[in-house]
Amino acid sequence: MEVEAEAEAVATDRRRPAKENASSATSISSSSSAAAAESQPSLPKKPRLVVTTTATSSLQTAIRGVHLSPAVGSSTTTSTTTATTTSTTNGNGGVVGGGGGGRKQEIDRLKHKIAEYDAFHLTTEDNANSEAALKSGGANANGTTAHKKPQSKQQPVGIVPPLNAGPKKFVFKGFKVPPSAPSDFEGDTIKKLMTAVKAIHHSTSTPASYEELYKGVEDLCTLKRAATLYSRLEEQCSKHAQTLPGLIIRDIQTKSQFQFLQSFKSIWEAFCNQMHLIRQIFLYMDRTYALQTHGVYSLRDMGLHHWKQNIAENTTIKSSLLEGLLAVIKSERNGDVIDCVLLSRVIRMYADIDLYRTEFEPPFLKETEDYYEDSSSQHIQSIDLAEYLKWVDGILRSECERVDNYLMLHTKPHLTLTLRQRLIKDHTAEMLSKGFRNLLIGERHSDLHRLYTLLSEVGELQSLRKSFGEYCKECGNEIVQDASRERTMVADLIGLKTRLDKTIDFGFEKNDQFQNSLKDSFEHVINSRKNKPAEMISKYIDEQLQNKNKPGNGWDQVEIVVDHAISLFRLIHGKDVFEAFYKTHLAKRLLISKSADMDCEKMVISKLKAECGSSFTCKLEGMFKDIDLSNDLLGQYKKTCSDEHAKWICPGVDLNVFVLTQAFWPATPSYEITLPSAISELQEHFKAFYLNKFSSRKLQFCNSMGSALLKANYKARRDLIVSMFQSVVLLLFNTADKLSYPEISSSTSLEEEELKKTMQSLVSAKLLFCNSKVLGKEEIYTYNADFKSKMVRVKINSIQMQETVEENSKTKESVFHDRQYQIDAAIVRIMKTRKQLSHTQLISELYKQLSFPVDTGDLKKRIESLIERDYLERDPSNPNMYDYLA
Repeated sequence: MEVEAEAEAVATDRRRPAKENASSATSISSSSSAAAAESQPSLPKKPRLVVTTTATSSLQTAIRGVHLSPAVGSSTTTSTTTATTTSTTNGNGGVVGGGGGGRKQEIDRLKHKIAEYDAFHLTTEDNANSEAALKSGGANANGTTAHKKPQSKQQPVGIVPPLNAGPKKFVFKGFKVPPSAPSDFEGDTIKKLMTAVKAIHHSTSTPASYEELYKGVEDLCTLKRAATLYSRLEEQCSKHAQTLPGLIIRDIQTKSQFQFLQSFKSIWEAFCNQMHLIRQIFLYMDRTYALQTHGVYSLRDMGLHHWKQNIAENTTIKSSLLEGLLAVIKSERNGDVIDCVLLSRVIRMYADIDLYRTEFEPPFLKETEDYYEDSSSQHIQSIDLAEYLKWVDGILRSECERVDNYLMLHTKPHLTLTLRQRLIKDHTAEMLSKGFRNLLIGERHSDLHRLYTLLSEVGELQSLRKSFGEYCKECGNEIVQDASRERTMVADLIGLKTRLDKTIDFGFEKNDQFQNSLKDSFEHVINSRKNKPAEMISKYIDEQLQNKNKPGNGWDQVEIVVDHAISLFRLIHGKDVFEAFYKTHLAKRLLISKSADMDCEKMVISKLKAECGSSFTCKLEGMFKDIDLSNDLLGQYKKTCSDEHAKWICPGVDLNVFVLTQAFWPATPSYEITLPSAISELQEHFKAFYLNKFSSRKLQFCNSMGSALLKANYKARRDLIVSMFQSVVLLLFNTADKLSYPEISSSTSLEEEELKKTMQSLVSAKLLFCNSKVLGKEEIYTYNADFKSKMVRVKINSIQMQETVEENSKTKESVFHDRQYQIDAAIVRIMKTRKQLSHTQLISELYKQLSFPVDTGDLKKRIESLIERDYLERDPSNPNMYDYLA
């Protein structure tokens, strides 16, 4: 095939001196020979292909850069210059240019132009000689004559554009007749390609190079034969896929499951490699036809479609393949080592052909569910809870690793859900009833946290919280309901609560629901035994605040213990019982100087005030206020007694008095006693002083709460701290070494119970001797002149701090009386608002408003009392209805 081209070019000579402002230009035109010109038609007026280049390139480069190469279905134009080129091609892919002419003539013409251009690049002197030479022999072999314009003597000869000229154009004129392929080109090319496809399927060498095959596919697509080529390729791939089931079924019948999987993997990989190679050859068709045409598979999808249709959906192959995969996975679960790469490639096949979710995942999950249902039932019976939890945790981790190794990631949530259902949720009740209590007793926080995490993942925290609450109630009832543990009740409850708080912090991630469950359980336990826990909490705080229990490293520990006790006090319903007992204990600590530190006492009051409000602690604060006022008043009294007359009244005796407001302090029994004359005279003297200062008040001495400091003259002097009753008895032995019980009783005028208690305390302290081990009314007491003690100051008055049965019953009785007033007030308040209520409704309203536990029988008694006092009346028509009387 011959190509003729005509070029027009203008270039600037770069060797021209910089000082020259003038420029010259020479235009050169060339044409074919006269004979060729006559045989060719005239050129079209407008070129079909235009190449635009800037004036920075040389003519020689521009001409040599044009490469005209005939090819079937295409022609290429290449430029090595820096010019900007724009080209268009015709529909057949050939270069659009001018008319015909021989290829040899065209090459000669271009060589002549290059020779002329080279001649122009000479010096000024050479240009003159070159000009003469061109004049003598300007015609070339083809008869082409070079015409030049007049040049100045100093200008170099060349093709120079005028100044400020724009880019010039190369014009290439295309074929007059479009090229066409040979008649047998299509058939031969398709046959050659199909032969290559068969060779690839049989793993043999192709008849032609891959480059040639690819070029053939490209030519057929250019000739609009892509549809025919695609159908022939699909037919060939389908035939090959139909031959594979026989090979696979033969492997199923002759090989083991594992060997069959290996063989299947090899066949699948070979098929994928073959389709990949085929796609590389037919890539041009895949991109320009298959991917651009609706309803046509891409080559990859076409191959997978035929594999799915012929192999994956074959009933025998499908069942055997799935059975083999599940068997290998089960063997791995049993501890065997397997080929994870093998499983990964085969299972990946399911995903590639879109059968993973429908054909593999459901049977896999069902097999997993059955396997672990049996395995979990065996393990829960054979091992303890802690070991079972570790086993479950390990199973969950191993199954997640299995997904990462050879399963699809979207299987993980379904697999995890199945495992949690069978391993945890189905055995929740058994786990909680079997070993949960042992984990709590042993404080195995790591195992408890593992149990908490696993149950939270299956939504069974409510069951865990319920079991935890039951355990708290069980342990708390063992402490509260045991009468033999009353003395240690509060300490044991604090220890139990502290242990369970740690369990919640470290085992249950400080879950608020578990903290509320612990609170509810302790509230139920403490209030299951009316009044006693409140009384014991008061006694516990009393023991902590007495000076005998002061720690050696400060009071920080006392504050911590008090905080624990307050946390239990917070749960008590009948806080008035605590208030009554605490007021009694506080009175003894303040009056007998048993309190270790007033700051600690006030600290407890502030905590109680924060819990219950100022109305709860107003009387307790009043007690501290009385102590402060008494100290000021005592200072004034001692200042008054500084004259000689006062000293003469009571020589050697000092008096300290606490003046208490009766409304703040607990009621104390008043005992008649005959005091020594010195003490009685001092009391009368202080009474006169006080009434003179506060004439409208009444002052009464409470000797049962008094104490005395006696200086005993033994072989070594000792200071005895005793109660008022003990001091009265001991002072009787200043005049006698022996006294009988009747003599002591007549001299002191004490009641029998108080006198027996006093004598027993003195005998126990070895200040007196008794002639009988069993104290009665006929004993004789002897003064112990040989009393010895390592301490200079000896406390004998501890008996005053001990609470008697009578005091305890009186405290409870006072609480009951106070509650009666509160019940009466609540009944009147409710009936005044509602005017008429039934008995059931009234009882229900009372339970809602009363802050302390009360029996229904006590409420009935208070209702009857109000009826008797004309606050209420029964409805004449209905005895169960109550009417309020204004």
